[in-house]
Order: sequence, then C-alpha cells, then structure tokens
Amino acid sequence: MTGGGETNKSGQGCGLGREHMVERIAQHKHCKNCDKAIPYKDEFCDESCESLYKGKLQGKKRQLVYFYIAMVVVFMLSIGLVFLA
Repeated sequence: MTGGGETNKSGQGCGLGREHMVERIAQHKHCKNCDKAIPYKDEFCDESCESLYKGKLQGKKRQLVYFYIAMVVVFMLSIGLVFLA
C-alpha cells in the first residue's frame, strides 16, 4: 500500500492521509413528512405529503387532549377517594 489512504465499500477514500474535499449542496430544507430534500421556501414536497402530515398532527393533538382528560379524571377520582376515606 503506497497511497496511505484507505477505501470504503464504494471505493472512495476515507480521507486518511489525504485532504478531504467537501461537495457544496444548494440551500434546501427537508419535507416535514417524508424527509426528501426540497427548495428552501417550501415546507412539503407535494400536496399528499402535506395532507398526510396534517392528518398525523391532528391525531397527535387528539391523543394529547384525551390524555389530559384522562389525567383530570384520575385526579378527580383520587381527590374524591381521599375525602371519602
């Protein structure tokens, strides 16, 4: 071995003993639903991803409301048991 650098599975150098080149990527964000690279001004890659994300978000909000209601019920029951005992 006379190069001093190792190679990974794809045959590219791992950067040991060599100067590492950095590839420049245009400014972008990732879709909130599927994580694809999208232009910086957009939030989602398409309408279906946006509707899926909003549906998931509504489900999470509903679950949180149910949790809060359950906690209030448990709290009220525990307070009631304390005063009845």
